[in-house]
Amino acid sequence: MAGKDFEMFACFKDGVILQRESDVKIWGFAKKGAHLTLEYGEKRYEAEADETGEFVFDIKTGKAGGPHHMKISSENYSEDIKDIWFGDVYIASGQSNMELPIERTIDHIGEGIDDIDYPLIREFRVPEQIRFGGYDRQFCGGKWLNASDKNDLLNMSAAAFHFAEQIFLSEGVPVGIINNSIGGTPIEAHLPEEVLAKYKIYDDEIKRCCDKEYVKKVQENDAACMDRWYKKLDDKDAGMEGKTPVYAEVSYDDSDWKSFNVPAMFYNTALKDFHGSVWFRKEFDIPEDFLLDDVMLRLGAVIDADRVYLNGRQVGATEYMYPPRRYPLGSGILKHGRNVIAIRLIINRGTGGFVKGKKYCLQGKDYIYEGSYAGKAHMPDDADVSNGRWEFDLSGEWKYEIGAEMEVLPLMTFFQYKPSGLYNSMMKPLERYKFKGGLWYQGESNAADPLRYASLTRDLIACWRKWFGKDLPFFFVQLPQFDDPSQEKMRDKWYEFREIQRQTLKIKNTAMAVAIDIGESNDLHPQNKETVGKRLALAALKMIYGKDVEYSGPVAERAYQKSGENTVTVEFSHCEGGIKTVNDNYGYFELENEAGEWLKVTGYREKDNKIILDCPKEDSKYGKVRYAWFNDPCRPPVYNGAGLPASPFIMGIA
Repeated sequence: MAGKDFEMFACFKDGVILQRESDVKIWGFAKKGAHLTLEYGEKRYEAEADETGEFVFDIKTGKAGGPHHMKISSENYSEDIKDIWFGDVYIASGQSNMELPIERTIDHIGEGIDDIDYPLIREFRVPEQIRFGGYDRQFCGGKWLNASDKNDLLNMSAAAFHFAEQIFLSEGVPVGIINNSIGGTPIEAHLPEEVLAKYKIYDDEIKRCCDKEYVKKVQENDAACMDRWYKKLDDKDAGMEGKTPVYAEVSYDDSDWKSFNVPAMFYNTALKDFHGSVWFRKEFDIPEDFLLDDVMLRLGAVIDADRVYLNGRQVGATEYMYPPRRYPLGSGILKHGRNVIAIRLIINRGTGGFVKGKKYCLQGKDYIYEGSYAGKAHMPDDADVSNGRWEFDLSGEWKYEIGAEMEVLPLMTFFQYKPSGLYNSMMKPLERYKFKGGLWYQGESNAADPLRYASLTRDLIACWRKWFGKDLPFFFVQLPQFDDPSQEKMRDKWYEFREIQRQTLKIKNTAMAVAIDIGESNDLHPQNKETVGKRLALAALKMIYGKDVEYSGPVAERAYQKSGENTVTVEFSHCEGGIKTVNDNYGYFELENEAGEWLKVTGYREKDNKIILDCPKEDSKYGKVRYAWFNDPCRPPVYNGAGLPASPFIMGIA
């Protein structure tokens, strides 16, 4: 507060959205006993800083609208907060799929992003910070992002934005999102120490993290270890010699390099257990009639890190495995005729490779000069033209050579993943803020222990309702389909985890967005956050705003097998427009026989709110039924008339 008599809480700045028609607290920090006033419109409020230096104004907000202006004053200093709007405010939290910004979903949104202009949809992105053994009361920065500003929009949570968009389009009120999600974080990082104490297993870790010297030493050691590893790698890598890395030079002779078909993971290859750097090269010819302005190089997804050179010039680099490789090419880099692309791939642990099912290509915005298609006959077999764009395939045979072999990079310590650390610094400061509801997209980091997650989720909902209102609506996303490309065989059982999430619906005033049909089997961060946001918004429109909409896909309520019948009937709720089966994926339904064997059904038919399953064997009694019970149910067959998918489930048969 240098030079100031007081400091407002970080959210209270220009562009803020406050919950409409509510008792709202506006607070900040000053010297003990300082007297302050707040003025907006014709209203005036007074407050005094308490023993801790906090002051709080209790105000009453009006109907949706704005802009409003507030002036906060002390004896010698004042601040103005402008462009204030009253609307509906939601807390959005979780891990990377809630944090994922719109910029990472550009391929899904496409050119439609140019049409997005919502000045009254705003997001406050809480800066990442951690603390143990105490609480922060202030954020280390942050601003209100505005969905009418393209730079702001690209940094907004994609899932939360699309939720807010639907609420705004339906209700016409300003919508604010406060987003404190952080990638990779387990649920326990978002919970208070006193709540976690009953589990016992977190005590020692929290105690260690409370030692600031321990945390500092680990962080310094980790940073030094990583620096040493990458320096050693660069020093050993034969391909890095020269001003331009020799293996990236256009004239380099790679005729004695080995061959590799891209894309593919390194399982069952000579590189399976390799760690270090591997260089990949490919030559290709671009026809004369391809326009080379505004070209995008796409290299799918790479495990782990990459540095990419085209015709000897570095055109992109990504330091870890998850982001899609989208490298825009500046003018003069790509040429007609012969081109050479080189990739330095770094694998620091696990098995590396190029993820299948992604595009490895060049994409241009125009094909053929002056719109003529006369040159189409000159297109190579691996080029494609559609909608006035050209696409040149780079998959297939590449050459590779090892740059340097290394030991496995030791695991780093991520303190933002540790129990209670994010709550203390990124949630605790918000507990006075007024919210309309809560959005939660998290679970990937807890998928190995679904039973404990069930209890932790109940704790989380109870905490949010203690902090933000006892009936706070809680809307969450069920994990989508996934088959981890970084593992030869996926270890976590996401199907069991999804069932734990489904059971959360037993808690009053909760709703779940099913996402098994809109994920990406080969990507932990699927781009279709638009449908995720819309499905979350359907729940809010029904449960908060009272709209006559179906907000859930079919939910299995009970299953039974009548004596002497060779069928099992499953009854569902949320069957607006009836049950719809959209394909013949009979194997998504399985029945457990008396010997404990799971058998796939041979057929089914829908009737009203029921699906009648044909039993695999005659004269057999079945004890359980399950649906979509595997990690990657990418083509689920069961929907309702509203086009919403049924959740995976397992249940006993009466």
